[in-house]
Amino acid sequence: MLVVPVYNKLITPYSDIYFRTEDFQNMSGREPSPDEKVVLLVSKKQETRAEHTDESFYPIGVSGVVSEIGREGYVAVKTMNRVNVDMVYVNPNHSIDLTISRRQDIQDLDETESYQKLVALRKAVVEASENYTWGEWMKQFVGNLDTIGSLAAVLSPWLHLSNEQRYAVLAEDSSRKRTEMLEQILYEFLEVAKVTGEANASSQKEYQDAYRESAIKKQMAYLQKELDDMHPETVSDVRKFEKKIKEAGMNEAAEREAGKVLSRLKQEGQQSAETGMLYDYLDFVTGLPWKKEETKHIDLAEAQRILDEDHSGLKKVKQRIIQQIAVMNLKKEQKGSILLFVGAPGTGKTSIGRILSFGMKTCFTPAL
Repeated sequence: MLVVPVYNKLITPYSDIYFRTEDFQNMSGREPSPDEKVVLLVSKKQETRAEHTDESFYPIGVSGVVSEIGREGYVAVKTMNRVNVDMVYVNPNHSIDLTISRRQDIQDLDETESYQKLVALRKAVVEASENYTWGEWMKQFVGNLDTIGSLAAVLSPWLHLSNEQRYAVLAEDSSRKRTEMLEQILYEFLEVAKVTGEANASSQKEYQDAYRESAIKKQMAYLQKELDDMHPETVSDVRKFEKKIKEAGMNEAAEREAGKVLSRLKQEGQQSAETGMLYDYLDFVTGLPWKKEETKHIDLAEAQRILDEDHSGLKKVKQRIIQQIAVMNLKKEQKGSILLFVGAPGTGKTSIGRILSFGMKTCFTPAL
């Protein structure tokens, strides 16, 4: 059995997957043989064969056989059922040993409906390629593909999908949902191709308008990300806040509200009188600790040592703080009473509050 790690390639069961011969040999470690059994593994990140470890792969792969070794420099694999990767062992010579078991599909899409969807996609691909010199070849090639998965695999190199998005298709157990995911991917790709080639949008069906809008937005986001990655020093405040909002871990209501304020910031522009206020608001909400943190056990002796280290006296204050920490340790949650430090300037309110941030959440208000 030949084990072939793949990365950023769309693979699906019951499909024809094509590889360049050189790439296939580099990934598998040797030349394939006709009708040889194959297991395709999905790598979590791009690695050479020498860099693979036991933890390099996702837990679901697909089995198949080498169906063709072309003289033109390609290898075709006919995939069969999906498999659970129960055990992976990378040998010192970089060969890979596996223990696998068959992963059952949820067969909730009948063959007639699946074929109708394939016919519709074939037609869409042919129509999208009519204005290109290779359109006639594409028409003949697509006509020989018997599954939507095969069609998606052929177009895989041109799809703007991450490795995780491609794996999500393989990991979906429902045949219907997996087919719908592939339809969404392929129709959006075709709409992007038509936008790029200035195709006539009026000939599209009504439901494809939604795909077109989504495709344009994704293309814009993709191109903007490419520009931001090339010139990180020129990333606009709006783009920075978009990223911060996405990564902050806000709840749904907070993210929706932050999105509204961000939209206002976009509309107002840099010259508006409200720009500073909107900027400060977004800077504040994206800086809050939205993600839930695990409760930490705080060592009372260590807390007392830290308090005594930088602050002389303040016996009652320190005693109250230690009591608060002890209660939180017993309750196993770091919430409850709010500690308010009041005193003349210079008595240590702010500095002692900062010290407490090492393990407990406090609210302190320096007196003016």
